[in-house]
Amino acid sequence: MNNTSINQLVSHGWTLEVWEARYGGDVLAMIGPADYVDQLRDITGGGDIEAVELEWYLDNKGSWIPAAQAKNVGEALNKLENKIKLLVDNNDWKDAVHSVYLRIIEVSDGSYGLKTATIDLNEKIFYRPQGI
Repeated sequence: MNNTSINQLVSHGWTLEVWEARYGGDVLAMIGPADYVDQLRDITGGGDIEAVELEWYLDNKGSWIPAAQAKNVGEALNKLENKIKLLVDNNDWKDAVHSVYLRIIEVSDGSYGLKTATIDLNEKIFYRPQGI
């Protein structure tokens, strides 16, 4: 297992966390600024609606975000590494990840806040940035 990109981000202050996904028995691996990853992990374990909305976002519009879900830790880390290996040196991508993590935390209200922001209001910050 070669996790060069994950190691590079961790060596620059990002945190890697892996935890059991709320539904389906999978694990979720996510990397990013420590405070944000902690709060996003809490959202996935929070209220049903909020947890489902975040997992749906990560699998759809948020597919560019450094998170991966799989049946086991090794598979999740491999998926995460493959997802980020071409982006790890892209400062625009890192800035966008920082911004979208913060916005997810801001709009998460224990209910449909994330759905409202991503689908109903169609906020641009939630989409893959151009050129990434």
